[in-house]
Amino acid sequence: MAAEGSEFGGDVISFPTVEAISVGGYGLYPGTEAATGLSLDLQPGANLILGVNGLGKSTLLLMLRHMITGPFAVREPGKLGEARKALIASNKSVFSARTADRAKSATATARLRIGDSVLEVERRLSDLRLISCRDLETCEEFDDEQTYQIYLCQKSNFADFADIVRVIDYLCFFLESRKTLVWNLRAQYEILRAILLDGKTNRKLKELEASIISSDSSERNIRSVLKTIRDKHVKTVSQFDNADVVRSEIAELKIEKEKTEAELESIDADYEKAESAHRSAQTQLETSDTELDASETAFEAAKYEVMRHAFAGLPASEAYVFLKLATSQHCSACGNDAKSSAVELNARIIEGRCPVCGEEHNRDPEIRDISEASHADLLDKYSQLEQARELRGSFESALEITGDRVRSISRTRSELQLKTRKIIDKIHELERELPPEEQSALREQKERIELLETSRRDFIAKREQAEAEFRETFDLFKQRTLEVRKTIEDRFAYWASIYFVEEVRLAYTPREEALGQGSGVSRFHFPAFEIEMVGTASTGDFIRREDSEVSLSQRDYLDLAFRMALLEAAQISTANLVVDSPEGAVDAVFAGRAGNLFSAFANNAYGRDSNFRPTLIAACNVVDGDFVPNLFHGLSKAARYSRLLDLTQIAAPTQALTSLREEYEGKIREAMSSATDGST
Repeated sequence: MAAEGSEFGGDVISFPTVEAISVGGYGLYPGTEAATGLSLDLQPGANLILGVNGLGKSTLLLMLRHMITGPFAVREPGKLGEARKALIASNKSVFSARTADRAKSATATARLRIGDSVLEVERRLSDLRLISCRDLETCEEFDDEQTYQIYLCQKSNFADFADIVRVIDYLCFFLESRKTLVWNLRAQYEILRAILLDGKTNRKLKELEASIISSDSSERNIRSVLKTIRDKHVKTVSQFDNADVVRSEIAELKIEKEKTEAELESIDADYEKAESAHRSAQTQLETSDTELDASETAFEAAKYEVMRHAFAGLPASEAYVFLKLATSQHCSACGNDAKSSAVELNARIIEGRCPVCGEEHNRDPEIRDISEASHADLLDKYSQLEQARELRGSFESALEITGDRVRSISRTRSELQLKTRKIIDKIHELERELPPEEQSALREQKERIELLETSRRDFIAKREQAEAEFRETFDLFKQRTLEVRKTIEDRFAYWASIYFVEEVRLAYTPREEALGQGSGVSRFHFPAFEIEMVGTASTGDFIRREDSEVSLSQRDYLDLAFRMALLEAAQISTANLVVDSPEGAVDAVFAGRAGNLFSAFANNAYGRDSNFRPTLIAACNVVDGDFVPNLFHGLSKAARYSRLLDLTQIAAPTQALTSLREEYEGKIREAMSSATDGST
């Protein structure tokens, strides 16, 4: 915030605050016979949404958020100075996914207060689209999301809508998907800037920050281009200096290339001849294989004729045994391979002896004449077979010799081809080292270098100017932070003391960082706060600072105490603090302490003289313990019930609620009756 007319130069910051919400046509909240749907009027101080698992407590709190933010969220705080679009789209179907009809006809209407203005905002729950926004004071009405965002910024005096969403998520709403603030230093910077400065000053800081980042980025890009061009310029100058040497090397390589190509041409001719001879030998071998097969067939036929006459006096079964042995080298009698016996048997047949005993045949003259004729034919066929075998062997040797010749020439040929390619590559490499034909290339490079140097100096000057202006405005921001530093630290300590038994304090710990990544950018000390929690362990007292060093419930309530302190330090008139399941991660004793904390904050127990009247909205399950009684401490029974939204009566019941409704209702009456009013 900034008081009007102060050196911060702006109007007071106002937080958009939900005062009431009504939901119709939404299956999760059918309502009662007397009143359909859901209607909730929120009062300054403590408000409670009570229910059981599955009744839509978290959904209702999320609905309160989206009535302000619409279908938008903000990016996580990035690296300081990183230029990114802050506002992003969120899940539009967050509510339609929870009902069978996809919230087809469901709408929600919220009454928002921003300073002295009150807006009535209506949205479709199927996709969060804005139906209408009406200023109840001026009666101005519109249905455009962008117009709505601009209107909220004008009424609240925030720099932009992203800051409003950021404040909602990091300060006002502590939901299931809550965003940590006290351990997120970059988020702290963005929140402090948003709530301690008026919109005009904040926008100026953002614009200067963007200018620094843009100038730094442009200067670094130009510097990179300059290095490339300078390297190329040095190479070009070197090319001119070494041109004669390079041309001489190229000439020598071209002579060597011509010589190698001539050798390769001769080798190519030899390779063609060797290939031709090898193909011819292959053809001759294939032809001889055919002739050999024919000779073997003719020989076998002649041999069979001789054997037929040789075994003419034997029974067929005995003749078969000898025929099997002669042709297959297999003994039918014992089943063994009998190569040597088969060789001997075939020799007897070829020599015209008796195949059985090996002696000369003793036959009739007529049979002898026929046998001798068959034997003469066999010898002729055998002679032809031997000639065919000898011829094939010579062709096989020729094929092997020509194949070796082809492989030898091929290796030499490949070596020469590789050598030629290397010479050509080297020539091309050297040619690239030659300078351009004209000196104009050097002049163009020099001119471009000079232009880029001028641009680079301009960007450096622009960045330095933006840094100087940023520092001036940033110092005002730091001054404002220092003005409220003690308030933030003291009020954090107060809120923390209500809940924690450990000694907890908040320390102001500025961090030094640069806007940009260049070596010459200025560094700034950004305001930040750090937790210091002293606890007792088995090894003695130690200070815990990191979120990993504390329990989940301690983490939540440290962050809540920090948010409470910042909300007070912002010196706003009112704000929502919406907390989901504050009793969820605590035991029975600390549930009561949590109730005390929220009651004290809701009633502004610390700063009773200030005008800050927060509207606290807590949603919890029906539980035993002191959380609910302590939350409503000091309120009359009628006041307590006026601040209660009992979802067990208006939400679509779960099976557990249907079966155990009487028990749940008894627990609610007990919790609401346990709180003491101001008269006791």
